[in-house]
Amino acid sequence: MKWEEITELHPGRFILVEAIKASSNNRVRQLEDMAVIQDYDNPQEAWNGYKYLHKLHPTRETYVFHTSRSDVEVVEEFFSGVRQQNEDTTPARLAWYLPDFNSQQSIYCFTDRSI
Repeated sequence: MKWEEITELHPGRFILVEAIKASSNNRVRQLEDMAVIQDYDNPQEAWNGYKYLHKLHPTRETYVFHTSRSDVEVVEEFFSGVRQQNEDTTPARLAWYLPDFNSQQSIYCFTDRSI
């Protein structure tokens, strides 16, 4: 599903999505096709939903966005932090776009995915 379709179906909502088709160019992740997993009223519920899904499926490329945004470009940064012993030890990227948990006008997303 394209972002424009998602914003029409879920106006003014926080949504948990999985990237179906995405590409990276110059440290910017373009999400071309997404599947909506769940929509939420507030950012804390959305973040809790993300954490739960990420714990079950850490390699899935999932994000949380607010549908007030006009686009879903994601800035990529490399992450090389400490991982728990039972976690996958492959390198991962942490991607985000200006997280602001206090404003519903902001977009935020977090993902760990293998390179």
